Amino acid sequence: VYETSVNRPAGGAAHGMSDGMAALREAVLIGQPQGSAIYFAVDYDAGTQDYEAIAQYLRAAAAQLAGYRTGVYGSYAVIEEMARRKTCSHFWQTYAWSRGKLSQHANIHQYQNDTNVAGVKLDLNESFGNEGWWSTKAVGQPALPPVPQEGGMKMNTRDADAIIRLLAASYELTTDKQARTEIHRLADEVRKAAGITIR
Repeated sequence: VYETSVNRPAGGAAHGMSDGMAALREAVLIGQPQGSAIYFAVDYDAGTQDYEAIAQYLRAAAAQLAGYRTGVYGSYAVIEEMARRKTCSHFWQTYAWSRGKLSQHANIHQYQNDTNVAGVKLDLNESFGNEGWWSTKAVGQPALPPVPQEGGMKMNTRDADAIIRLLAASYELTTDKQARTEIHRLADEVRKAAGITIR
């Protein structure tokens, strides 16, 4: 999901074109396969006065994403309106500003914010199918068996590299010093698990 500021889609096509190009660069950087979905966040209580600009934003963003499908994250009203306008193919609804309603178009429903799991704050979501998710494992590719090592199992280096690329992308998306320190620590733990020398 791509987001720079909560109400950026209200800036219309110019912002959509810029964000679409940035999202494409990010997708390529982390190895996101074509055919998967990139969602764009409408992370505020958008009103009817914003719908045309949001639609233009999504269409302009989609025009930059050759090979990728486009989705929108937002309230019930945003999901319903963007589905009606056919601006994208995937819909991630937040319970925020949805006033208890759930869209029949939702592929994903974010139903709770700020949950703490293993010391990490995250939001809880329910999946209804056709989310546009992706994996670093090629379709039909068998999973590699774990390599035993002293004291337990070893992560294979291909999986470790994929996880580290995702962590690197997260590192670049934040300026929070504490978050960056934690991301760096997690990357080192992945390297250790795969037996990769830490320089």
